[in-house]
Amino acid sequence: MGSVLVNTPMDVVKTVMQGLDAKKYGNFANCFLHIVKTEGIMGLYKGTVARASRVVADVAITFFLYDIIHELLNSTWPEKHWE
Repeated sequence: MGSVLVNTPMDVVKTVMQGLDAKKYGNFANCFLHIVKTEGIMGLYKGTVARASRVVADVAITFFLYDIIHELLNSTWPEKHWE
């Protein structure tokens, strides 16, 4: 969750700069300031809930698959240590 909160503002600015109105912004700082001035600091956190949900699902799947693959490798080659 911490990584989502830290990275979301940069991701929002990047997404805005890649949009159809990208020519309005000269650089990252200009776009950042425009978002803060027009939408407030919370404008930098648009999509946080959706992004956090995706990250939580990604991490859960990764941990789940790690355990399955770890058990599969240990049952296939018990003399190996996969840790």
